[in-house]
Amino acid sequence: MAMLAGIGTDIHEVARMARELRQHDGGLRDVVFTPAEIARCNAATDPAGAFAAVFATKEAVLKALGTGWSGGLSWLDINVDRSARAPVRVTLSGTARTVADRLGVSNVHASVSQNPRFAMATVLLEA
Repeated sequence: MAMLAGIGTDIHEVARMARELRQHDGGLRDVVFTPAEIARCNAATDPAGAFAAVFATKEAVLKALGTGWSGGLSWLDINVDRSARAPVRVTLSGTARTVADRLGVSNVHASVSQNPRFAMATVLLEA
């Protein structure tokens, strides 16, 4: 029987993400988002909304893990794939994977909602 190992949720304002991406002149993209995430977000109809949704998902993962950004976790340890017409897939690597293994996580479930103003994500860790 599957058990809940963690739950997290986050919301991010799309306009704020647009400002952050402009202000940091691409540097934010390389620190927070994997190359695959950057390619998918840049190809989206609303790139700022797509980046905000991925960011919210990464934050929700950290809350579900119960770590925040402590213990050497990197933004790049979490990869979010929001390909069209498919469930959101979250892949953990590095320290995030180590923490998840310690919790006995076997699956990461994510649900993402987005409108022109906000992107919200909820993540459930299954053990």
